[in-house]
Amino acid sequence: MKNYKDSDYGLNKFSEGIVYHFADCIVEITLGDYLAENPGKMTQDFLELKALSDEIYH
Repeated sequence: MKNYKDSDYGLNKFSEGIVYHFADCIVEITLGDYLAENPGKMTQDFLELKALSDEIYH
């Protein structure tokens, strides 16, 4: 049986950042990176995107 923590679902649920899956790589955006790259955004904006990212693999 596959370890669920190693699956795409687990990667999203157990990571602190937003996880994007591309054909050739996986990218994780942390809260600090998100706020640095998006002036005017707040932690709540990041958390909403994180929830959407997690829901995709739920």
